[in-house]
Amino acid sequence: MVKIAWFIKEDAYDYPTVDEWETYFKTINGKKNWSECIPGERADTVIIKNLPTKWFSLDSNNPKPCERFLKDALAVYGTIRKVDYEDCVEDGELGDDITSLGNQFGIPLTFNAYIQYQNYAHFKAAMSGLKGKQLMRLFPGQKPTFSPFVVDYDRTGFMTDKTHKMRKLERERLAEESKRKHEAYMKQQNELMKQQIEKRQKKKRKLEEKKMEESRRRSSKGPKKKKKKSGIDKSEIKQIESLEDECKQVAAKLLKGILIRVAAVERERLLKQREDVLKRYSEHKKRQEEEQKVLEEDKAKNIEAMRAREKELKDRLMKKFKQFEEKKQKTHDKIQKKKHIII
Repeated sequence: MVKIAWFIKEDAYDYPTVDEWETYFKTINGKKNWSECIPGERADTVIIKNLPTKWFSLDSNNPKPCERFLKDALAVYGTIRKVDYEDCVEDGELGDDITSLGNQFGIPLTFNAYIQYQNYAHFKAAMSGLKGKQLMRLFPGQKPTFSPFVVDYDRTGFMTDKTHKMRKLERERLAEESKRKHEAYMKQQNELMKQQIEKRQKKKRKLEEKKMEESRRRSSKGPKKKKKKSGIDKSEIKQIESLEDECKQVAAKLLKGILIRVAAVERERLLKQREDVLKRYSEHKKRQEEEQKVLEEDKAKNIEAMRAREKELKDRLMKKFKQFEEKKQKTHDKIQKKKHIII
C-alpha cells in the first residue's frame, strides 16, 4: 500500500505558491496562445518528481508505473482527469547473458508523475496538500518505508490531449521496436546454438569413427591388444558424454530465457488489457452517472413546469370566479334596486 504521509524535515526547495502559478498562466496564455478552456493549457497538472518506480509497478521483472496506483494515492485531493509519466520507457540493450532476458529494458529507479485534475479547485487542493509531505509504503507486519519527492506544476503543456496521444503512439512504436530487436536477438542465438550443436555432433561422429577404426585395428591384431586399449575407449566415451551434457545445458539455458521473455510479454499484454477494461468500465459508469443526472434535471424541470402551469390555471379560474361573483352581485343589486323603485 502506498500513501502520502507527513514529511517532518524542512522543504529543500522553493515550493510553488498560488500567486506564482496564477501569474505565470496569465502571462503565458498571451505568449503561447493558450486557452483556459483546454486541459493542459491551464493550471490543472501537478508534477511529482523522483517517485520510486517499483513502488507503483505491477511486475517486478518489468517495472513500469501503474496509472491505477497513482490515481489511488492522489485521488484524495479531487477528481483526476488522467495521469502520465516520463523517464520510464527507455529501450535498453540486450545482455550477452541469457539470464538477463527477463529484465532487458533499461528502466530508471525513479520517474516523474503528471497528475491532471478535473478542475482548478482540485489542482489547488493537491498543490496545498502535498506541501511538506513524503511518500510512505506500508506492508502488514513490516515497518513503513519513506521516500521524499519534489512537487511542481506543469508549464509545458505536457498533458494536452494532442501531446498525450503523440506519447502513446511513440511508446507503442518503441515497444514494437524492442519486440523486433528481441526476436532478432533470439533468432541469432538460435542460429548460434544450432551451429554449436552441429559442431559438437560432427566432433562426436569423428570420435565414433575413430573408435570404430581403433576397434577394427585391434580386432585384426588379436584379443590381447584389445584388452590393453580398453582404457582409451572409456575416456573417449566420457568425452562424448561430457559434450552431450554441455550441449543439453546450453539448450536448457536458451529455453529458459525464451520462456521468461514470452511470459513477460504475455503478462504485459494482460496488464494492458486489464487497464483498458477498467478504463472502459469507469468511462461507462461516468456516462451512466451523467445520463442519470440529466434525467433527474429534466424531471425536476418538468415538475417545476407542471406546478407553474397548475398555478397559472388556478389563478385564471379564481379570476374568472371573482368576475362571475362580481357580475352576479351587480345583477342582484340591479334587481333589488328595481324592486325598490316599483314599491
